Amino acid sequence: MSLIGSFSFTYLSIFFSLIYYYNLFIGLMLVEIVIRMDWFILCTSQLIQLIINNFYFLFYIFLTNIFLLITILIPLFANNSPF
Repeated sequence: MSLIGSFSFTYLSIFFSLIYYYNLFIGLMLVEIVIRMDWFILCTSQLIQLIINNFYFLFYIFLTNIFLLITILIPLFANNSPF
């Protein structure tokens, strides 16, 4: 039973790490889009408005990355680590 649990936990952590890297990729793409749009948008108030409009999406990415980092790092430092 513990062997099955450790295997399923390993697959879960791999799945969460894939989600984490996918969110990280989206976050980096958003940063690149904002940097590229800075060349076109000379008015900083419009850039600030763009960030405010996408704040909830950026905050969601930030929260999920922290949550997934915690779920990956806790089993690494646990005594019965499946890794």
